[in-house]
Amino acid sequence: TFDGDDIHTISINGFTITNGNSPTTDCDPCSGGGVYIEDGLNIDLSNLIITNNVGAQGGGSSGGGGGAYIKSSTGNLSNLIFSGNSAYAGGGLYAFLSELILDGCDFRDNNGVNNGGGIRFKNSDADIYNSAITNNHAHFNGAGIYFHDGEFNITNVTIAYNTTHTNTHVNGRGGAFEMNTANVTVSNSIIWDNYAISQVKFAGSNPSTLNINYSNFYGGQDQIVWLIEQGGGYLTADGVLNWGDGMVDSDPLFVD
Repeated sequence: TFDGDDIHTISINGFTITNGNSPTTDCDPCSGGGVYIEDGLNIDLSNLIITNNVGAQGGGSSGGGGGAYIKSSTGNLSNLIFSGNSAYAGGGLYAFLSELILDGCDFRDNNGVNNGGGIRFKNSDADIYNSAITNNHAHFNGAGIYFHDGEFNITNVTIAYNTTHTNTHVNGRGGAFEMNTANVTVSNSIIWDNYAISQVKFAGSNPSTLNINYSNFYGGQDQIVWLIEQGGGYLTADGVLNWGDGMVDSDPLFVD
């Protein structure tokens, strides 16, 4: 646990963080199985392997960030591997009230018991570059990423083979990501073969906006769920899609 008290830089570099568990009692929130950071000014996390950590499995504000929970902080995450972590939401990473830049990060095989298998952002802004978000799982929505309230830019990122528990039920949507009152811009990226009813899900009582261009998008626009038409809980506002130039739907021919 690191508390920067809004004045201190927190720097963690060059080792493995594994087999951690967040507290389950006398904690609010009970989050951050591997790393817990609060009030960090210009944090710097780099060259880390964060693996097989567990956040508490409770709902609400608890159980976020199996690998890492970052609250009320600014800074950079670079060259990180999040793998095999689990939490109620944000299996790999949960960022709350934060402004972050992620560059060269690999989120794989993480589990969000509810949503956000790889990452969950809430009331945050983030830029994600040169990263891969693959083979993560969320039981319900946003298997790769759950964006909730904020501004997000995704550039040169692969989001592929993430899974929800179903590709036929209303609660298995947004295999790549879910947007709830969020504005997301995607460019030069691959969104491919995520297992859910749709690759992208719009949700929430306020509209979200997706701007996307020069990207390879599995199934094209048919793989975006327009919630005002689909119905279901918390689906009271439609989204805005700006489908830009350079969009393709072609097998990227990944190699191991």
